[in-house]
Amino acid sequence: GYGDITPQNKFEVVFAVLVILIGCGTFAYGINQVGTILISMSEKDKNFFQELRILNRFMNKNNLNNNLQTRVRKYFQYVKREENSQEVEKENHIISKLSSSLQNEIILNTNGLALKKSKFFSFNFSEEFLQKLVYKIQKKRYFPQEIIFHENDPEAENCFYLIEKGQIEIFLNCFRDGDHTELCILEKNETFNEIPFILDSLPAYSAKSLSYTTIYYIKRIDFVSLLKDFYVDYEKFCMIKDKMIYSADLEDIRINCKLCKKDNHFMNECPSINISKNSLRILKIYQDSFKYQETNRS
Repeated sequence: GYGDITPQNKFEVVFAVLVILIGCGTFAYGINQVGTILISMSEKDKNFFQELRILNRFMNKNNLNNNLQTRVRKYFQYVKREENSQEVEKENHIISKLSSSLQNEIILNTNGLALKKSKFFSFNFSEEFLQKLVYKIQKKRYFPQEIIFHENDPEAENCFYLIEKGQIEIFLNCFRDGDHTELCILEKNETFNEIPFILDSLPAYSAKSLSYTTIYYIKRIDFVSLLKDFYVDYEKFCMIKDKMIYSADLEDIRINCKLCKKDNHFMNECPSINISKNSLRILKIYQDSFKYQETNRS
């Protein structure tokens, strides 16, 4: 107050002194915590710039081109930003301290939600099988313009992909000089590469990340290995595979063409792709012919 209210006896004096001491201690603790937070933030910034200087020194020493250096810096900044926002290592460390049953429940909830977003899995396989499959799901990050796989690449690992966040471009390599034509852009919660995953075939198109993208994926070898322990689900998968091979009917399988959204053909057999590829090849021939004529005239 303003000093007009004062302790009137020794008990009130003791109480007032205790309140003042507690208040001073609380204020001092608060100030100390603010200082600790600021020091921690400063330490993180110091470590970031130190690592960035080391990275710049390495790139300059090895004479990396400017375009590559820019991409490396952006990706490094992205990784650091993701680490600060998600604190993956701390999360994993904390989760590792939980009991195995709780850890399993966490995996079932996180990976299980991702798996249920795929109609192919949720409509075609048993709940018992899906509960085991969630442990086979892995996660990977891609930076802008990073290639996930090339069409007809025998080295490409056969996987089923689901986008957690970011954008993926599906495209065709139509020309020998490296030009390509965009087929579609996939967004969050969309899946791709289902057909090669099921048929164990080479991808009929290429895929690359357009932004900083996080993807869930399941390797086919892990999927089939687990599937053999579930007889009914394995028979269902074999039936799906045969149906796709002999009739190309995707309706009951819950897979549709990414371009036209129809379920009576594969994406690589979509009429819009064939029209696009033929048109672009004809245009490329005319462009090359025109450039050749211009060169001869000059």
